[in-house]
Amino acid sequence: MTRHLVLCLAIGLTACAAQEPRADSCPTVVITYAGIARVDGMTFGRFQINPHGSRPLQLLLASADRRLYARTATAEVRRIGEQAWRSFNVILEEVAPPAARLSIAPGEAMTVLFDGDGAFLPGAISAGEEFSIIVRDVHGCAHRSVPFQPGVNGAAAGDREAE
Repeated sequence: MTRHLVLCLAIGLTACAAQEPRADSCPTVVITYAGIARVDGMTFGRFQINPHGSRPLQLLLASADRRLYARTATAEVRRIGEQAWRSFNVILEEVAPPAARLSIAPGEAMTVLFDGDGAFLPGAISAGEEFSIIVRDVHGCAHRSVPFQPGVNGAAAGDREAE
């Protein structure tokens, strides 16, 4: 019985150590969709990121032009009014290592680009669906964007061709 108890305790402690950071150790970050940008023939979603907390938010980038690294952000989709989110497109291919790091001070807002694996192309979702992106910082904290619909939320004022 003692062995069983020790084994269960060891497994429990190992599981606790492997969990993601506690929510109270992650800063609040507001991520909002700001329209579409076209860069070098590719379509990206533009997002404004505004961290609130005591330390800067640090994100990995694929390039110096603020394109989020492929493993930093993911897109999820759901029917409007439902609670459950599902992955939009999962990146299975191997990606190059991050090329840069972005640090955003608390209270400062910056715009980043995310390709979303086709999420921002016309017809990617139906009128009854909405997207949200999840951005992971270098500390492992996951931050969900405000739900949005490309071409609806922010599109009139936010869609533009980037240079």
